[in-house]
Amino acid sequence: MQKEIPSVLYKYRDWSDSNHRKLLTARELWFSSPKGFNDPFDTKLRVSYDSLSDQEMRLMLYKKLRLHAPAMSEEAVRNQVGKRLVELRNPVLLKQLHDVNYEQAADFFGFVSLAEEATTILLWSHYARSHAGFVIGFNTHELHQDVGGEFTHVSYQPTYPAILPGLGGEDDMREMMEVLNTKAAPWAYEKEIRITKPGASNKAMKFRPESVAQIIIGCSTSADHRQEIVKAAQHFPQASVLQAVISENAFAVDLHPLQ
Repeated sequence: MQKEIPSVLYKYRDWSDSNHRKLLTARELWFSSPKGFNDPFDTKLRVSYDSLSDQEMRLMLYKKLRLHAPAMSEEAVRNQVGKRLVELRNPVLLKQLHDVNYEQAADFFGFVSLAEEATTILLWSHYARSHAGFVIGFNTHELHQDVGGEFTHVSYQPTYPAILPGLGGEDDMREMMEVLNTKAAPWAYEKEIRITKPGASNKAMKFRPESVAQIIIGCSTSADHRQEIVKAAQHFPQASVLQAVISENAFAVDLHPLQ
């Protein structure tokens, strides 16, 4: 069962990057192609065709062909099933299929990576210019109305997962979402919620001011950048503006209302 998506989701950004500033200055959310991801395994997991017997593979291929080519004759379907089975048992052809599928997905799907929490010190360090950037807290419901897409918890696995091939229809969607939303366990600190949107690869989408619930300034953000962020925040009157502060008694950052 899909876990509930939090009511506020966070994007860690660097104010010195002009593209990052567009979140506040232009109300633009960028949907990235996975080709730019910093994890070489992300969205590249291989479907485990070798986990199926020949009989199971024939059944899967038959169902898919009948679904996508209902007018094809029975003889033609069975010939195609036999041909595809041989290809999927060939490691070289299987790698080519995997590479083609990845390229097609990377050029079609756009992704936005958000986090469940606004005070994760490693996220501030890795994605918000070592605590000198800013974080936007999005109202999940409002943002979904603006940009659509599928909001999904990333699954973190300690070992390389065996993703079973889809059998057509909704099961193909299950296969695809597992490939696109599974990462190695060391990334679990991110607690990522990923927006996956068809047809949005490397595209910016507008959102309304109402979609921004919080604007958080980093504990090491310069005075000039702090002033610029506060000025930009005036266009989001419903958003709380907060200051991240280093905790005095824990390895943590606390959030205080901006004075």
